Amino acid sequence: RIQSPVSGSTNAPIPITIVFKSPVTGFDVADIVVVNGSAGGFAGSGDTYTATIIPVVDGDVTVDIPAGAAQDAEGNLSKAARRFTAVYDTVVGLSTVTIRSNNPNASLAVLGDRVTLSFTGGEPLNTPTVDINGVGATVTGGPVNWTAYRVMNAGDPDGSVTFTISGIQD
Repeated sequence: RIQSPVSGSTNAPIPITIVFKSPVTGFDVADIVVVNGSAGGFAGSGDTYTATIIPVVDGDVTVDIPAGAAQDAEGNLSKAARRFTAVYDTVVGLSTVTIRSNNPNASLAVLGDRVTLSFTGGEPLNTPTVDINGVGATVTGGPVNWTAYRVMNAGDPDGSVTFTISGIQD
């Protein structure tokens, strides 16, 4: 069987453990069939082997151990392992971003105006960091729909407002 601490999606290499019912010989890294990746870091003996799967592009990564990849002490060939699948996902993005103030002209801000930035992740995100005019904003919501706000103070210039959203991770 193929085991891994990864279930669902990941944005990192995937560690796997291959466990046979009894000690085997003849099993090596070339017996690990990977679609959308490669196997490396191979080690093990007896009934337990490990490897690291290095994904290539975003999408499904499948790992198979075909029948006959190894044999036990009696010469019996191994059976095919149940396929392992994980999703490699490195794309984290925002699908919408809007900014406005409570000023009568919502595209500008002056002293005392509250500026609100609303944004939606293309997928659930960990809490991001938001700066409005270079100063940290209060961030609420999640994991997909977020709002950040800040009240403009005497040190802020009147007019257009800049913002940054950082630390976006899924």
